[in-house]
Amino acid sequence: MPKDAVELLRAEYRAVRVRWRALVVSFWTCAVVGTGLIFVGEFWVAAGLYLGAALIWILWMEFVRGPLKTQRENALKAKREAVAPEFRR
Repeated sequence: MPKDAVELLRAEYRAVRVRWRALVVSFWTCAVVGTGLIFVGEFWVAAGLYLGAALIWILWMEFVRGPLKTQRENALKAKREAVAPEFRR
């Protein structure tokens, strides 16, 4: 695999990790604050925060985990193709 391709994959991976962290922090913030508001008695606000947490979870599954999984599969495929033919199965 060319050196530029490896560096490009690393840069994409770092970008995906940053997005993943932001979504995870947002999800847990919504979940924790929503739980706290239930105990205070603000049920409608808590319900909105839980819906927000669900939306964040869906976005994470669609836009972060999917590309990350595809990126890993592509990297493994490129590694397999880079192996000399006599060592392939």
